[in-house]
Amino acid sequence: MSFSHTTTAGNGRALTAAQTFGTFAATAQTLIRSIRTYLQNRRDYRHVLDLPDYLLKDIGVTRAEVKAAIRPSLF
Repeated sequence: MSFSHTTTAGNGRALTAAQTFGTFAATAQTLIRSIRTYLQNRRDYRHVLDLPDYLLKDIGVTRAEVKAAIRPSLF
């Protein structure tokens, strides 16, 4: 008795192992890119929060706006 596992695409066609891995790799790259961007943005917002009040006023943002911008989810 043998068992085989077949992965199908959204259109019902079977995917090869290479196609399945390629899809996984692309998804992993997208996830890593999203996390990296999120962490970079969070770091930049933290730097902005360290600015004195007069500079925040000069660029036209409040601390509350910066803190609210940090909160969005990763995706």
